[in-house]
This record gives sequence, C-alpha cells and structure tokens, in this order.
Amino acid sequence: MDWSLETWVRWFAYSSLLAEPPYVWGSTSQQVMLIVKLLKKYGVRKGLVLDAGCGIGRITVALAEYGYDVLGVDISPKFVEMANERIARAGVEERAKCVVGDLRRIQEVVMEKRFDAIVSWFSSFGFYGDEVDKSILRGFAWVAKEGAPLLIDIENRDSVLKARGYSLDYKWTLEHDNYVLLIESKYDPWTSVDKSTVNVYEKDVTGLKTVTKMPLQFRLYSLHELNKLLREAGWLPKEALGDWEGNPFKPDSPRIISVSVRE
Repeated sequence: MDWSLETWVRWFAYSSLLAEPPYVWGSTSQQVMLIVKLLKKYGVRKGLVLDAGCGIGRITVALAEYGYDVLGVDISPKFVEMANERIARAGVEERAKCVVGDLRRIQEVVMEKRFDAIVSWFSSFGFYGDEVDKSILRGFAWVAKEGAPLLIDIENRDSVLKARGYSLDYKWTLEHDNYVLLIESKYDPWTSVDKSTVNVYEKDVTGLKTVTKMPLQFRLYSLHELNKLLREAGWLPKEALGDWEGNPFKPDSPRIISVSVRE
C-alpha cells in the first residue's frame, strides 16, 4: 500500500498528532496573519484559495474568517470530516468547504475550478520525492490562474539537520491525551529523504500499550532545491521567509516559506 494512504487514511486517529501537533495551534493567528499579508502583497485580497493538504481545517477556517472563499483538499476522509465540522462550528459554510482528494491528482479533484491563490501550509508538501513533488507543483500550476501566488511552508532541511547534530539516525516523541508517539527517523543524504517509523502507544494503568506502527516520509528540501522544482513546474519564485513571524530566510531558519507566482 502507498505509505501516505496507510498513514493518513488508515491510522488517522493517531497521525492527527503529526498533522496538527498541539504546539502549532497556539500560533495559528500569527501564521494566518502572515498568509493574509502575503496574499494581499501579491494582489489577492479576495477570491478562491486552495488549501492544499488542509488537514482538519485549521487554515481553511481562518482564511474563510478573513473573507476568502476556500476549498480545502486532503487525502484523509476523517480529516475532511473533522474539517467540515470545524467549518460548521465557525459558521463559515458559505465560504469554506473541504473535500477528499489526492494532491497528486489535483485536476481530477477540483475539476473546472481555478484558484486565485494556493496555500500549502505546515509541511503538507514533500512526501513523495523530487519527481512526484514536481508533478504536484505542475498540477498546482494547472489549476491556478495566471499570476496566482503559491505559498509553501515546509521545514528547512539545513535547520533540521543542525538541530539533530547532523546525525543520520534520530528519535523524538510526541505526546497528547492518552497517546505517545515515538518517531524513529533515518535520513538518507543521497536523496535528502527522511524515512521514519512512528510507534504509537496508548497509556493505561500498567504503562504504555503498543497500538501500531506507521510509516512516515519527507523529502527535506533546501531553498535552492525547492526553487529549482518550482521553476521546472511553471512557477516563478519571488521571495522566501524563514519563520511564521515573517523574518527573511537565512540558512539556519527553522522553516522555508516560499512565495511563487504562476507564470
């Protein structure tokens, strides 16, 4: 089975910790303010925005509250269900909707819709390696209007490796409610792909009970590598920021926030 389907669809209840960790929610307003600032900078003050990899609707809802029309797409049916419930609770059903879809086949998902902007936020890009990732970017270009901005927010490879002490093997944990996730990662310097096994445990009176194991994979990009893919896929890179505060990108920035426009 495709690893991404196994993780994000079959084991949604546990992988939601990876899709939207609790620490991310605390800075949601800051992140969305940055997104809106960038959209306006590139001429998108209203219109239809694609939230590519919408998860449980965190960014979708916030952008709708800012007055944008938003279509969220995610591969996980459960995430989409949760996102639409969140949309209903926020009272933005007229502006926002999330649907199940694979970003590798975005044209089939959105059909005739064309977008004024596309947002791929919080490491929703980079699951499949260079060639497939490039095809996803081409799909984004296909469904974007001419001049539309594309915002991609991913981890900065150089910062990740530095934080790990440049070790090829790394372990880290996430804990939330009754679940503990132990992630064992192996970085391949030949491909810049980080392959992980996510061990899921549930707390009970006797300690930790094993629930399952899940695969997880990221192509960790440097800025120049991402820009190369973007250009080859029909996008023109315009600027890069290094964090959710909107600071300019530096080699040790924690994130790459790339802004491109469709040529």
